[in-house]
Amino acid sequence: MKANHAMRPSGHSAEPRPHARQHLFIGLFLLLWGLHAPAAFALREVICTGDCNYDRSASVDELVTGVNIALGRQAVEVCMGFDLSGDRRLTIDELVGGVRNALDSCPAARFVPGACDFQLPAGQSAETVECGHLIAREDRSRNDGQTIRLAVAVLRASGEIPASDPFVHLSGGPGARLLEAGMQQYTAEFALPLQAVRDLVFFDQRGTGRSQTKLDCPEYVEALGDGLPMNLTSEEEAARLLSALRACHDRLVGEGVNLSAYRSTASAADLQDLMTALGYERWNIYGVSYGTRLALTAIRDTPVLFTGCAGDAACNAAYPNLEQTFFALVGQLNAAPVTLRPVDPVTGEPFDLVLTGDRLLVGIQQAMYATDLLPLLPLTIASAAAGDYALVTAGSANVVQRLTGSATGLQYSVLCSEETAFVTREMVEDATADVRPEIRDVGLTAVTQLRLDVCGFWDVPPPAAVENEPVTSDIPTLILAGEYDPITPPYYGEQAAQTLPRSHFFEFRGFGHGEFRAASAETARPRCAMRLVSAFLDDPLAEPDGSCVENLEAPRFVVGS
Repeated sequence: MKANHAMRPSGHSAEPRPHARQHLFIGLFLLLWGLHAPAAFALREVICTGDCNYDRSASVDELVTGVNIALGRQAVEVCMGFDLSGDRRLTIDELVGGVRNALDSCPAARFVPGACDFQLPAGQSAETVECGHLIAREDRSRNDGQTIRLAVAVLRASGEIPASDPFVHLSGGPGARLLEAGMQQYTAEFALPLQAVRDLVFFDQRGTGRSQTKLDCPEYVEALGDGLPMNLTSEEEAARLLSALRACHDRLVGEGVNLSAYRSTASAADLQDLMTALGYERWNIYGVSYGTRLALTAIRDTPVLFTGCAGDAACNAAYPNLEQTFFALVGQLNAAPVTLRPVDPVTGEPFDLVLTGDRLLVGIQQAMYATDLLPLLPLTIASAAAGDYALVTAGSANVVQRLTGSATGLQYSVLCSEETAFVTREMVEDATADVRPEIRDVGLTAVTQLRLDVCGFWDVPPPAAVENEPVTSDIPTLILAGEYDPITPPYYGEQAAQTLPRSHFFEFRGFGHGEFRAASAETARPRCAMRLVSAFLDDPLAEPDGSCVENLEAPRFVVGS
């Protein structure tokens, strides 16, 4: 039996059904259907009315304290757990709420409706969107009363008889914003196939976006920005960023942030608490990039550009030696960098960027996230090699914005507590022995060693062994992957499918990172991903019709005249 479709802002819902159906969809994104709902920083907000000592229960003694506060015999500060409204008074409703929690049980989290004080996607109106915050415990292993606020938005289903299982979007990163970034793609037109049937739920994960308190690292962003006009080696840049990240760490800890509370297991619990607080008993998850790991955590507890161009007759004719051209350019720029003058897409102000070969490598890798940019990359490389940096300049501002747009503190709390402990520099050197040294050396310096150094002082507990094990589940699973994805390549999805026996895997030819967005928004091609997702949600046990995937074409690379 499905849950009532309406939200329950009181944050108190019935215990979950023990046998709700479940299924999963992963790859560049991951969609999980039917997960059950289970029956902060300086923030200290009431979750369970009447819980004076934050042990997630309201006892008789605490109720007596509440009565004494209501009668004026004791100050409200004796038990702030009764002050649900935060007005330093205890009302009859609050006292009754404490009695109800003593007789029943305390909610794990509480949803508070609020204004949608950010720009809504095109075509979505205030009448169809409901916003608010989920108040949850910062660290579920402690009874310290510390809470967090997760910013939440729900695009209500537009159909007359909506399904009771919502579509929940999980952002990537870790650390990426969602309400003011990824959610914006869900225009009324784009979202229609899903929104006509079910609610669409979005929230900024703990530590990110509009949620409180954010684990942003402005020190890191400033160091990265200040270094752009400098001619720095990878080692010099990594040293600057390491110093900035240490400063960020020290500031966050000094502000009372419990960094160990920001990990995938906590965010997965937030997801379950949110669904319970909103009154859903089962739900579908769409996870982008890191969101696939988070979704797998929730159910548990690549070809390269040069090969593609060589296989395209026009591209190969125009750029017959693209790989050699690219790496010659990398060496040239490392020896003699050039200064670009891109325009910040947010402020509209130009800024200086010293383009080294190492930075070009990182920039091309970041550009491969975007399916729409893939056809331009061979021309971009060839033009730069010929001395024309117009295309590189145009794209560099967006790459810088991508690199600085996440909550870096949250990212390191996740990486250090879930991944880095299982990795050594020697392991990476061995695994990348056959990788071109230009790529390997930048990766080892700017990524692997920097993360190892930062995790040496990030002060989070080591991961449990289960974090290094594949997730095994019989939940029906749809796995989609982009051929050119530079960060979660197709073989990641193939590996996941090996321990998800009810899975369906599709590789999207010619796509990068986040093929659901690209393949659904593309006007010149069929909305293939959206069709697969819709069919999967209608019947998760049936093999989706993948004919549209088979008909996808390779990228039509742009060649110069």
